[in-house]
Amino acid sequence: MSDNELPGDSKSMSYETISLVLSVFSLLNLVIVFLANVDPLVNGLVLGISILLFVIGQSNQTKVKQWVMTESGWPLEQEPPTVLPSNEVVMLIPYGSLFFASAGAFEEQLPELSDETDNSVVVLDLALHSDLGSTMLEVIERYA
Repeated sequence: MSDNELPGDSKSMSYETISLVLSVFSLLNLVIVFLANVDPLVNGLVLGISILLFVIGQSNQTKVKQWVMTESGWPLEQEPPTVLPSNEVVMLIPYGSLFFASAGAFEEQLPELSDETDNSVVVLDLALHSDLGSTMLEVIERYA
């Protein structure tokens, strides 16, 4: 893994690519704010477009990874299993924003429960998230 790749994901975008995408969103938002101040009639439309761009940008960045403890005691980050295995504890770490727009993307990345799944535990480490909305809580409740 090179220094400019996100950890644990060989398909992930580099930090430079993410930075460029966020810069484009920021520049677009700056232009929108400028246009909103030129004509007060456009304020509502511009504000709506700005909010929409923010929501789209945030909802596409949600990733779920699995931590597997190694013999040395350090966690190894990897893709979560597609189907929840039986008799195992699976620790999942969601990265990115967990609000209503990203709830669907988050739910799609959770391991599926099969008829053979028995005596399994899923641990969601939400230490990186200080606020969960009602939509995200409903997703977690459905999964439980």
